[in-house]
This record gives sequence, structure tokens and C-alpha cells, in this order.
Amino acid sequence: MRNRAGRRDSVGLDESARPGVPSVSAAAAKHAPSCDSAWLDRLHPPVYAFVPVETRIFAALSSQDALPKITTLSAPPGYGKTVLLSQLYRAFTGRGIPCVWIGLDERSSRFGSLLSLIEAALGVKRADRPAIDALRLADPIDRIDTILRAVANVVRTCILFIDNINFCREAGVERLLDALVFRTGTRVKLIVSSAAGPVPFNAARARLELDLHMVTAADLSFDRKATSELFLRAGIASIDPATLEAVVRKTEGWPAAVRLLQLIARDENSLERGVEVLSGDEAHLADMLSRRLMSSFEPDLVTFLHEVAALRHFSAELAQAATGRARAAEWISFLVDRNVMIVPLDRRRRWYRFHALFRQFLVSEAARSLTPARRGEVHRDAARWLTRRGDHQGALELAIDACERQLAAELLERIACVLVREQGDTSSFLDWVSRAEAIGVPKGPEATFWYVWALLYERHYEAARAELARAAEQLDGLPDTAFAQDLRRKLGVATIVIAVHLDAPDRVREEADGWLRSYSGVGEPFETAAAAGALAASCLSGHAYVAGRRDLAISQAAIARADSEYGRCWVEMVSGMIEIGQGHPALAEGRLHEIEMRARAAIGPGASVAAVVALVRARALYDCGRLDEAIEIVANNLRRASVNGIPDTTWLGIEVALASALHDDARFTVAELRALVREHPKRLALLFELSLVQQLLVAERPQEALDHARDLGWSARSGWDGALTRNATVMERTAAQMAAIALAIAVGHLAIAGRLIKQELRSAQAAGRKGAQVDLHLLDAEAQLRANAGAAATRAFSRAVAAAAPHTLYGPFVRRRDLVKRLIESGNARELGLTSRTDMAALADISRLVGVAPMVRRPQHPRESMFDPPTPRELELLALLENGLDNRQLAERLAISLPTIKWHLSNLYCKLGVKNRASAIAKGRALRLLHR
Repeated sequence: MRNRAGRRDSVGLDESARPGVPSVSAAAAKHAPSCDSAWLDRLHPPVYAFVPVETRIFAALSSQDALPKITTLSAPPGYGKTVLLSQLYRAFTGRGIPCVWIGLDERSSRFGSLLSLIEAALGVKRADRPAIDALRLADPIDRIDTILRAVANVVRTCILFIDNINFCREAGVERLLDALVFRTGTRVKLIVSSAAGPVPFNAARARLELDLHMVTAADLSFDRKATSELFLRAGIASIDPATLEAVVRKTEGWPAAVRLLQLIARDENSLERGVEVLSGDEAHLADMLSRRLMSSFEPDLVTFLHEVAALRHFSAELAQAATGRARAAEWISFLVDRNVMIVPLDRRRRWYRFHALFRQFLVSEAARSLTPARRGEVHRDAARWLTRRGDHQGALELAIDACERQLAAELLERIACVLVREQGDTSSFLDWVSRAEAIGVPKGPEATFWYVWALLYERHYEAARAELARAAEQLDGLPDTAFAQDLRRKLGVATIVIAVHLDAPDRVREEADGWLRSYSGVGEPFETAAAAGALAASCLSGHAYVAGRRDLAISQAAIARADSEYGRCWVEMVSGMIEIGQGHPALAEGRLHEIEMRARAAIGPGASVAAVVALVRARALYDCGRLDEAIEIVANNLRRASVNGIPDTTWLGIEVALASALHDDARFTVAELRALVREHPKRLALLFELSLVQQLLVAERPQEALDHARDLGWSARSGWDGALTRNATVMERTAAQMAAIALAIAVGHLAIAGRLIKQELRSAQAAGRKGAQVDLHLLDAEAQLRANAGAAATRAFSRAVAAAAPHTLYGPFVRRRDLVKRLIESGNARELGLTSRTDMAALADISRLVGVAPMVRRPQHPRESMFDPPTPRELELLALLENGLDNRQLAERLAISLPTIKWHLSNLYCKLGVKNRASAIAKGRALRLLHR
């Protein structure tokens, strides 16, 4: 495969942009396929034994001076699409135009298989990378970007032929074709065929923006001239016009039917007798003509054809080995000489395949004529022959069909590394495992090992975890060779990565710490970087940043020795998350922006890891107070990053999105974010619901916040139900405490709020969480305002500004914009006690961000001196207070809960600058609020 793909130097790519074709790692070299037959009909056009008829459409396409950007051929089987494409391929290569051929069949039903074929055809290298580094290529968008880079430096026109794209029906096909059509230069042309429906790409856009040529069945049909020429080549020189008209009419120009009719007419030396066949009652014309053709063969040849029908491609040697028939070579020569629906795959004419429709007919006939035992015998012998020649996938298919369990198990071992690591075709490998297990084939050690990695690449983390114990047990049973040690080490890395994605920080710490003690400095640097980086990331949920920085240093030192931009992105991302956790968002944002841009340049503009970096960077911007920028980045990257990231990176993005989700013009709804959260481990769900409580309170929707908190297990009397955070991480318990503080303030339990604030401040200071300290000081300021303790509120606000100033931690102020505006508008520099230039500059920045001039009073009229005008609900409450209603009566009159009444009254008293209802009524009358 390597040599054959490697000969495609005529594609015209700059060698510096072409890393070569997949090579096989030293550990798996014994599994490299040594037989190219499996790839002959997929990376090279067939070599027909006849000279194809030059149809009108061939003449039109081949004579164009400038091909359209994309030419599509859509027609059912038998219309000669592959023949036409192969004619065009040879016509253009004959003119010195570089061409690439990708042919699909039933083996290419998975999108990963299609990508692997294109990568092989273009010489894209996947091998010689640590298994963990190959995670980036598990993402199809990243692989598409890699393919685009392979053709980005085309120096002259080249044509990509993709035959039978319909065999791959997965969603990524349209994205791939759109990328090849709209994101490649004008020198790259595409000719794509489909035998089932239109070619899947944005044809409407192509019509508007590019040249598009669509070829249909009508264009491919044989007219009288083409039909006459075909029969002339069969030795039928003179055809009665009426007979020719009958052929064209009854076959409707279908090339397959005309071709079969030509064979029948040649055998019977009479076209008229062949035409009589077309008047039969059988529904399937191709089957009818094939059966008529077969009736002219000797019985042994017919049996032979039934026996080899299961072989997708065959040689005389393979056919003889599979069937045991000494005349196999003779019969194949007979079929080739007579051009009986057989297609040579190479110029030496050693390998062949049947025409798709003819093979379909033969397989159907074989199911009726051959006994199961005979079919199994042929498949078994063919599988053994292909195994000896190195075509392991072809052999595996036949071994499974023959229920040869031992052979299938051996073959599964041999294809595992090649499919998963070398070709990145993980979905096909998972299909092979499923088919093998269905007949009772056990997975061997290497197959199980790569099965774990395949599940990991496909993001089936729970299934991968379930396989870990079996994989470890099998590897422990191997002789203690260097190869076995290598697999054990890599399985350890997989175990760590799976635990990270399943959000099991304790398991991550246990596994990563053990792995580093056993293997640090032994294997590939990327593996050490991954293990240490995972260990550092596991510290985030426990706010153990000092330990995280220690582990991060190990990861950074290791990744510096690895040639992986992807790996560097992840290590720097963990570093950024630690900086954000400790309250250094500006420092993190600058570095993350640099890393993101570098990843998009080196890996691709749509690189999955760049989307994840962008999400973390958005959280840094959010903490810097640049909310609009942060929300825009999250809107553009959240869905992609949530698939390719880890729970901690996803949560950072969701928290930013949630801050705006309660607004009418939000890019995400709460329901959408909750649905996204449910795709991840349960920690994110609890963090989300607790954060939602706080956001509802900030948005002044207290009733919803209180109702939601009660649903989660909160009560105004006792706080949170202990079960909520019984087995929770420090991060979850902290989120619960922050929500409890906000709820206590909302219902007027200010003493409880004060105690909780002091408790959490001690914890935040011990962990070095400066952002949390700023949040807590602002909550303290809010509580003091509600207690009408203006001086204490100002002092708390001053502490918040002083804590935020050195680190540009402005996000908490912007998130509590209304509170901060009240504090700034009511205070002055002397009361704040801010003296350093850094603190005063920070206050100016914060004032600008919340939209108020710092330290300015404008109180002339008493009503103008209020912090904020009462809301309509608060004015309604004030009027009811004047009527003498108590809190319970207010709740009944307004149909809202008693805690919500208290929350509204607390806000009203704060705005009026009073402490009780009598003073509120008096102040309301003075301000004429009760006579509107």
C-alpha cells in the first residue's frame, strides 16, 4: 500500500506539504499488509479488457480546455459511471494532468474508511505517532483539515476522482465534499459519481459561486451510435435499423443491458434472437440477461463462477486455491478473452473483479446452488490464501463468513493496529470486532488493546472503561517482552485518559501517579506529558492549585521534547485553567490566544483542540470583564469543544453561556445548555443547576431562583440537603456554598450569609482563589446594603476592588452590574480608602465597564438621591404596605412565596435607605411614590 500510494508524485504537491503515506510502527510492522490487491480497485481505476465506447458525454468532458470545479455523475448501477471515470482518468493523465483515484465499495461504508482512502491516495501520514497523540485525528473535521493541507500547495491543475460516493452514507461526507469544493484552490478539480441519489454536497451554492456540471442517467445512456459501435466490436457489422431501434427502445439505453445483450448476440451469432429475450416477463433485466448468458457456459464453469462470487477481487492463484479447481486460470482467461463482465484491476492482469451487477447476480445464484458446507469450504480456503499473502481484511471477511473462529481471531489481532492507529479507521475496526464476536470469536491481547483505543477515539468512554480490566489481564498474560511492556504502558495512558473524560479525578490521580512512578522517562515524551497533564487537571476540581502546578511542570518539560502541536495545546490549556482558577485571567488569556492561533495555523482553521482552547480563553475574558467577547467565542465554539474537550473545559464554556442565557437575545437557552450538560458526567449537572440559581438571583428573578433551589433540596431554614453534596468534589461544595450565600441574602437571612461569607473567604484565601475572593466581597457588600449598613458595604466593595486590581479580575463586577453601580454612585474615594494607582485605575476600569462615572454624586431632589428607582413590583408592595398588609397577606395578595416577599422588601428598603416598613411608607410619601 505504501509504495503504490507513494508513486502518486504526479499530484503536483509540494513535497514539504506531503508527509508521505502511512508507515507501520516498529511494534506492529509484522502486521503491515504485503498484498496490494485490497487497494487495487480503490486507489487505481480498473484496467478494462476492452476499449470502451467513446460516448457523447466522454467526448464533451474530455475535450474541455478547463474543467468545472466539480463534475457529478448520478445514475443507477450499470450506467457505466466507473467506465467513464476511468476513461477520463486516463485521458487526463495522458495529457500530463495529475489525477488521484478513490474508489468506494461496500468496505467503505464508514466515513473513517473514506478518509483513510483519501489520506492514502494523497500520501497523508498518520503513523509513527503515540496513540494518545492520534486522538486529534479521531476528529473527522481535523482529518478533513489535514487533507485540505495536503492539496493546499498544488502547483498545477489536478483532478480528484471519487467513484461510488454513495457507499458512504454517514453525515461527514457532505462536510468533506463541501470542504474539497469550496475550500480548495481553483487548480483542484473534482469528478464524483454516485449510484444512489445525488452526490451529497451543497450543489445550490456551487451553482451560484462555481462551475458545476451535473451528469445524469440520460447523459450516460447509449444512443444508436454508441449501441451500433458496441455491436460492431462484437463482430456484428450489419444491424437492421428496426432491430437497432428495438434494442435502444427496450434497453432504454442502459449500458449494462446493452453490454449483456452484446455477449448473448455474439454467443448465438444473432442479434435478433438476443432481442427476443428482451420481450420476457422477468422484472430484473440484468438478472434475466445474465441468466441467459450463463446458460451458454459449461456447468463446471457456472459452478466455478458461483464459488468465486464471494471474492471481491481474485487472481487465478486465489481462485484455484479457494475452489480447488485446476481449470481456474483457464476459465478466467476465457472470461477475459470474451470480456464477460470481468474487470482487470492491474495492467499485468493478475487481479480481477466482476462487474457489480453481474457479481450481485452470481452471489444470489450461489446462495441457491451451493450448499452451506461448500460455501464455507471455499471461503475458508480463500481466507487462508489471502492471509498468507497479507490481505488480512479480505481474509477476515471470508473467515467470519466461514465461521473459522481461530483464523478470524488471528486476523483480528493483525488488523487492529493497522486500522486503528495507522489508518484511523476506528469505526470499521469496531464493526469487525462486532462481526467476529457475533460468531464467538474472542479478542486477543492486541485486538483488545486497540479495541480500547478505538472506543476511546470514538468517545465511547464507558464502553472503553468496561474493556480495561480484560485488556490488562490479557496483557499481563503475555511474555514480558519489550512489545508487551510497550502495550502495558500505552494501556495505562488510555486508562488515565478515560478517567479524565469520565470525570473521575480520584481515579486519575491514582492511575497517573502510578504511571509516572513506573514509566516516566521510559516511553514517548507525549505519554509522560499526557499523564502528568491529566494529573494536573485532576487538581482543578479540588482547588489544589499548588499540586497542579507541580504536576504541570513535569508535563511541560515532557511536551517540550515531543513533536506535537496538539500536545502543546493541551498542556498550555491546563496551565491556563490553573491560572484562571487562581484568579489570573489576563495572564491566561494572552497565552491562550497565542496557543489558539498557533493551533489553527499548524493543525487547521477548524482544529478541534483550537476550539477547546478558545473555550478556556473565553472564560479568561469573562473573568476580565469582557463578557461580550467571551459570549461570542463560546457561541462559536461550545458545541465543537464540548465534544472534543474534557468536563472541566466544557464547564468553563457553559458557565460563560449561562451568564447570558436568561436574556431575551441570548445565543443559548437554558434548556439547550442543560441538554448539553446532560451529555457529560454528573458533576457538570450539579454545577449547572447551582450556577443557574445564582444567575436567576442576579437577574432579579428571585421566585424562580427560590423554587429551583427548593427543587434541588434547599430550604430557608436548614440550607442544602446534605445528600446533595455528600460525595461531591470541592468545586461542587464550593458552588453550593456560594449559592447558599446568595439565597440567604435574597430571603433576608443576613447573619447566616455573613457567617458563610467568612467561612468561604478563609477557604478561598487558603487555595489562592482570588476570583472567588472578589465574588465573596461583592456578596458581602450586597448583604450590608440590604442591612442598610452603607459604610460596611463600601468597605466590602473596596476590598473587592483591591483584590481584583492586580489581576484585572473585573468579571465579577460586570456580572453584578446593578449592585456595583449603586455602590459607585453612592460612594466617594475617601470612603473607599483606595490609595494605590493600581486600585484607582481598576476602579476607573470597572466604572467604565458597568457604565457609570466613578465617585460622582448627583443628588439634588430627594428622589434623585436614591440608589435605583423601585421596580413596578416594589411600588406595588409599597402601596400595599401603606394599606397595612403584613408579609403573609402580601404573599397571598400577590400569589408569591413569603421568601420572595421578603426579598422584594429587602430590595425596596435598600433603595429607600430605610430599615423598616414605617420608615419605607414615610419615605415613599416624601418622594411622592404613593401618589402616582
